[in-house]
Amino acid sequence: MKVNKTENPNYLFVDLVISTSAKAGKVPFHFFERKTKNRLFFGFNKQKPNSARKGYSTKDVMYLITPDRFANGNVANDNIADYPDALNRARDYGRHGGDIEGIKITLIISPKWALRPSGLCL
Repeated sequence: MKVNKTENPNYLFVDLVISTSAKAGKVPFHFFERKTKNRLFFGFNKQKPNSARKGYSTKDVMYLITPDRFANGNVANDNIADYPDALNRARDYGRHGGDIEGIKITLIISPKWALRPSGLCL
């Protein structure tokens, strides 16, 4: 077990190595804050009969797109009146101008994308 703290005191990540012989049940985790001891139970469920596990595959992947950094399909919406953050590609954290139109054009039309979205509503 490895505990990873973050800058934010509200989050704590615990890496576990779970044995293939682990049994279903609840495992207690003990957390100490100052002199207070807290206990949290983590449950391991019994595998359902006939639920064969195939491991990691493309069915397990979720692709996250940040529209502003992806593709700019409509330059008319790069700067919006009364919006405090103007287009500025020179700044790492500035607006870069990407939009939903750019995603639609790139994902649906571009042959460089081997993954075609099915049922994608843009």
